[in-house]
Amino acid sequence: MVIVVCVSLVVIIIVTLALVMRSTLNSFNKLSETERGSKPIGFILMNETAKKGQTVFLGDSITENYRVSEFFADYTAEKGRLVYNRGISGEVSGEMNKRFEQTVLPLAPQNIVILIGTNDLARGVEPVNIAKNIEQVLSLSRSTYHETNIILQAVYPTNPTITDSFMRMVLHGRRTAASIKTLNGLLEEKAQMYNAIWLDVSSSLVDEAGNLDKRFTFDGLHLNAAGYRVVTEKILPLLQ
Repeated sequence: MVIVVCVSLVVIIIVTLALVMRSTLNSFNKLSETERGSKPIGFILMNETAKKGQTVFLGDSITENYRVSEFFADYTAEKGRLVYNRGISGEVSGEMNKRFEQTVLPLAPQNIVILIGTNDLARGVEPVNIAKNIEQVLSLSRSTYHETNIILQAVYPTNPTITDSFMRMVLHGRRTAASIKTLNGLLEEKAQMYNAIWLDVSSSLVDEAGNLDKRFTFDGLHLNAAGYRVVTEKILPLLQ
């Protein structure tokens, strides 16, 4: 009898925790969607006074958190070219595709640096569909500005061993090494199709186990300053 009661309590606890986690995730997603919807409007307004022909970074939270003006300060001083950040946390490739014409193209960028796809994988979007969304961005970029220097980055590796079980589900989920590898293979093909520079910095970010090195991340998904410094060193030589 005692064993039955204990088992029942464990089941109840597990189910309750699962419901709480699902509710938390749903609330987070709704808040994130509201925030993502407002940021393109801000970018459109900023574009009215922004200088054209500069460098633009485009992507999700990994891009939005990238302090590009500081990391590329020497580049700006040397080339006289500003660096704008058009990243939006939580964004997926389809959302980026929809806003690209309004938030990036009006800047007539000399360089576009793109990193997107990890959030798609977390949502279970098939790599082939992610690649199609990114292809549309590449196609529109190339057809609008033939001489724009496009740098398409490979999706970064993750490290699910860093966070606890709840955050592991939130941050990693379906972001497996296999799915990232599949997506990156497709993206590399798209880069070649549209004469974009393919940049895969994975080998400089991983540890011996092939996970995102703890030195370069604070949660196993997003980069810290040390990680961004590594990425900056790889991007700099490719900028015009």
